[in-house]
Amino acid sequence: MVLKRYIAAMLAVILLFGLVSAVAAGTASDPVASLSYIKNTFIPQVEKMAGDAGDVLISEKLDEAEQKMYDALDSRDIEIDISGIEKGVQYVMYMGLLDSGFYVYADSMTQVKLQKDERLVVTPGSSFMITSGSARLEGDAAAEIVNSAAGARTLTNNPAATRAMYISASDDIVTVRASSEVTVSVQGGYQVVPVYRAVYYDIAFELRDLGLFKGSNLGFELEREATRLEALIMFLRIIGEEDEALSYTGTHPFTDVPYWAGDAANKYVAYAYNKGYTNGISSSKFGTYNTVVAEQYMTFVLRALGYKDGVDFSWESALDKAVELGIFSRAEQEMILRRGFYRDLVAYVSYYSLTAMKKGSSTTLIQSLVNVGSVDQQQANEALSAITRIRQ
Repeated sequence: MVLKRYIAAMLAVILLFGLVSAVAAGTASDPVASLSYIKNTFIPQVEKMAGDAGDVLISEKLDEAEQKMYDALDSRDIEIDISGIEKGVQYVMYMGLLDSGFYVYADSMTQVKLQKDERLVVTPGSSFMITSGSARLEGDAAAEIVNSAAGARTLTNNPAATRAMYISASDDIVTVRASSEVTVSVQGGYQVVPVYRAVYYDIAFELRDLGLFKGSNLGFELEREATRLEALIMFLRIIGEEDEALSYTGTHPFTDVPYWAGDAANKYVAYAYNKGYTNGISSSKFGTYNTVVAEQYMTFVLRALGYKDGVDFSWESALDKAVELGIFSRAEQEMILRRGFYRDLVAYVSYYSLTAMKKGSSTTLIQSLVNVGSVDQQQANEALSAITRIRQ
């Protein structure tokens, strides 16, 4: 039965986390293990333990409960995408394992195949080479990635050169994101991160109820990366100036801003440009559809909290500043960088930023929105108490 499989899977994950510290060659400071050990010893041991535990803990009562659930659903003519639910559960469990710091270790150059939009995360000191296909180097904006052939540092958020030997030379998260089917040769610790699946629908709904995250005609689109225009709109909402922007009659110099929703896009951009909140990527281009990385969006959030980039922080260190301020933890910072910055994580960052204090004040960001009338007090209280998940 499906419920039994889910419970057995959850037991496996619980046991898996408990066993991570016992994996050969892995320690708290160096949590890696050999691939052969994982395949031939570790995983079979976990599967056996999960099966044994499942035999003890899963009773016939669960079969009865599950059958009643399906009978009830059948009587209401409701369909369930069991396959989709199962894949979602598997994704959450697998990402939880990666977020806990579990890496595979290759002691010599090993080929890893990635599908489009999958990622390879490497540990400090690891080396890698794209041998086929195209990929981008992503991760922490401050990461040190050395192209040993060129003898120079390579910046993240740029295309990776084919057959160039790269070395991760700092403690920051470095990922290789496949732009097509890719083969990567890697030596050292690594993780394979699957194509992103949305997780934080509950947060998106709470932000929607506050009027801060409205989605598009296609819905929330949580599994798509955010654009510069979308990041700007969120910024204007969390500083309580969306209404002012939508009533603005000024202009901007950019030619790539689309017309939609009664010219709202141009109003947003013109307002923010003339207020000095944002510039374009050139004198004539705003970069409307360019994707936004986590540091860029966090810069907007920190500005909303009253911090000035170039004075209180640099945009490359915006996530570090957020950790310093307690907006999220170092583990959450690494989770965001490991997974890639999708609209799902825009919602996550935005929600947990609402309880941060504004600079030099005891007023939270959400209270400041209540104070200016952008958010209702009762709705704010309900939204902040609605999400009870355990954070990293």
